[in-house]
Amino acid sequence: MTFLGNLQGPFLYFALTHPVHTLPAETKALVMTFCDLSDLIGLSYDSHWAQLAAREIRASFLYTLAKFSPDAFAFREMMRVTNTIITGATALHYLLRQPYNWESCEIDLIVCPAYIVDVTRFIMAFPGATRTSEFGLDGVDDYIQNDFGIGSTTTITTTMASFKLVLSSEMSPFHLLAHYWSTHVMNALTADSLVCAYPTLTLQRKGIISYIPMLSEGDDIIDMWKGRGLALCRSRQQL
Repeated sequence: MTFLGNLQGPFLYFALTHPVHTLPAETKALVMTFCDLSDLIGLSYDSHWAQLAAREIRASFLYTLAKFSPDAFAFREMMRVTNTIITGATALHYLLRQPYNWESCEIDLIVCPAYIVDVTRFIMAFPGATRTSEFGLDGVDDYIQNDFGIGSTTTITTTMASFKLVLSSEMSPFHLLAHYWSTHVMNALTADSLVCAYPTLTLQRKGIISYIPMLSEGDDIIDMWKGRGLALCRSRQQL
């Protein structure tokens, strides 16, 4: 059964044709753990599996938020009220349903200008919260801002995670995704939805790097993603 989540066609055929009402609750729950997100979305259209799939999607999202927030429900409500989105590694790993070392992770938040004070105050109320950098530019952000107009960033470190707040230059945060350095990180979690710009490539754990001169094969950031099992290339022809 361990391969079912990776074989969408055969798995969905099994799920949609098997008399689910005859399965014990433990078996149903076990089936959910082997589904990737595309499986769960597919199952949500079937009346026999829809409730289970929707419950798993919600639980997985709240579990993700609980990894870096003392109150997952409050964090989700903050996202909904302020139109804040989660991007970067957190959104990608939720999409792939692939765990990684949360202790060393950085949570990327894109925040609209009208709510940057509210979001900053919200996170600064977390246990052990300290602002480790003021709004400014550094590294890749410096290049992106100068060339594409993306807003500056600030970093807040708490006892649970490090939050990187990216100030959006528009009222909607989504336009920033198109300027990210690779297709595999052009994903976002909102309070109620998931955005994936390149679902086919991303679900295959592949990414096409945008043309940014300062990024090369030897850069630490590329090596980090390759170490996490993603295949990155410069063009579709190299896939």
